[in-house]
Amino acid sequence: MPKVVLFNGPPRSGKDTIARALTDRLENNYKVCTVKFADAIKGPVAQMFNLTDEEYDFYFETDAKDKPQDRFFGFTPRAVLISFSEEWAKKLFGEKIFGQILGRRVSLERNLVEADLVFVTDCGFAPEIEGFFEYHGSMNTGLFRVVRGKCSFKGDSRRYVDTLKSPVSFNQLLSNDAEDCGYGAVASVLEELYERGFIKHSPTELDWVPF
Repeated sequence: MPKVVLFNGPPRSGKDTIARALTDRLENNYKVCTVKFADAIKGPVAQMFNLTDEEYDFYFETDAKDKPQDRFFGFTPRAVLISFSEEWAKKLFGEKIFGQILGRRVSLERNLVEADLVFVTDCGFAPEIEGFFEYHGSMNTGLFRVVRGKCSFKGDSRRYVDTLKSPVSFNQLLSNDAEDCGYGAVASVLEELYERGFIKHSPTELDWVPF
């Protein structure tokens, strides 16, 4: 069973960037995968709008997701994803649905089952996390709440997850200072993962250097 690290924070706080930097530093010693709760949303929306792979990456994985797009009839891709999630999927299946889907993925998909670490970079709802725990043990999971400057959840349906019903290995605030290019945040995560037994190598043993 892989160890799962959840990153919770507002848009542009650096969650994906931190996960990529961690992967770069860990992948020589560990099998690392990154997934999102929103993967289960983006797929159906991409099919609905007949997006190519290139369009999928452009509209969902770049800053274009926060700008009105003709492809989405004047809406931002983020607004379309939020509407699909909040106004349809959760009303039909319940608030835990995307956590349950991700939990199944981690317990069934070979590349995730065989991973040492799985990073989830779009955590923002306590019920989704609890749904995830129905399939993956909570004590094999840790949570970082990423804080960065003036970044906020304005225009986003997600929020900081301060408390959970289920116990987790850790639930820590993580300051991502833009002035140090994320150096401190990545160093803090590596140290926490080592102390909690999520990785066996200390940052020094990983020969970790600033990026």
